[in-house]
Amino acid sequence: MSPLSSKELMAKYGPFDYVSNKDGYVDIQGDWAKRNIVPLEHPLLMAVKNKKRGVHRDAHAAFTAVFDAIAAKGPPLSDLVRSWSGPCGARHIDFDPTRALSLHCFGVAIDINSRWNAYGAQPQLAGLRGSVRELVPIFKHFGFAWGGDFGCASVDGMHFELALK
Repeated sequence: MSPLSSKELMAKYGPFDYVSNKDGYVDIQGDWAKRNIVPLEHPLLMAVKNKKRGVHRDAHAAFTAVFDAIAAKGPPLSDLVRSWSGPCGARHIDFDPTRALSLHCFGVAIDINSRWNAYGAQPQLAGLRGSVRELVPIFKHFGFAWGGDFGCASVDGMHFELALK
């Protein structure tokens, strides 16, 4: 799966106006978020505390299917999700206001185990604490691209984004 371009994102999930902040966050204007972002309250994720649980309404089924599949495998696979964030985090890529909007703005991306899979660093190896590599085939099966495949300059091992066209 290849990530969606900004043009494809806007076409698929709807355009919105926003104001960029100096810290890399953005303020989405109007009622786009109210109309499109719905709660993601999967039991597998609820066991790992996180306050931002919203995803795009059109991506909800894909997120649910991924986490249902992971949960169905049970431990040790289901125990690999140690932390998660950002399904709907309105910001620029890498919190850099000079870069494009992150897919997190659209509620179609999630970061898992960021402590062990930092942006720009090699993702944790399979079998080690914090690895997400064992989850990659399940995410890909349901139409997600993995940031670990993004290449050396922008590798993002924690990041999974819905890439269905």
